[in-house]
Amino acid sequence: MSTTHTASTARSESSRPSSLPAPTLGDAERVPEQVLSGPGYSPQHERWQLVRIRLGGRWRLGLLTAWWQPPRTGRWTASVECEDPDGGRRAHDCYWYSPQTVQLLEVPQGPEPVPAPAAVAGGGDPQ
Repeated sequence: MSTTHTASTARSESSRPSSLPAPTLGDAERVPEQVLSGPGYSPQHERWQLVRIRLGGRWRLGLLTAWWQPPRTGRWTASVECEDPDGGRRAHDCYWYSPQTVQLLEVPQGPEPVPAPAAVAGGGDPQ
């Protein structure tokens, strides 16, 4: 199953204006709206990977959903959904990629997950 990430999707899912605290020195830099709405916006690599992203002066857990390089920028952007500090809905926005502010997390490798239990004999709803 594949999902398509488009400029309209990024803007509609985006938290602009963000509920995140104002940027501080060392935070991930949001991609300007002009870049997102300009010609050539087309994610080149859809991906689902855990990341750490620096926002509001602290690291937050996030989910990278797409990478792309807007024309004439020479920079990569990352679409990231992350924790909302107020405990409300999750924030989703596009940031310029920098290893100092958006860090890919390795998924731990371990044994295979335990299979789900078999269906209850006879089926139906439990009484």
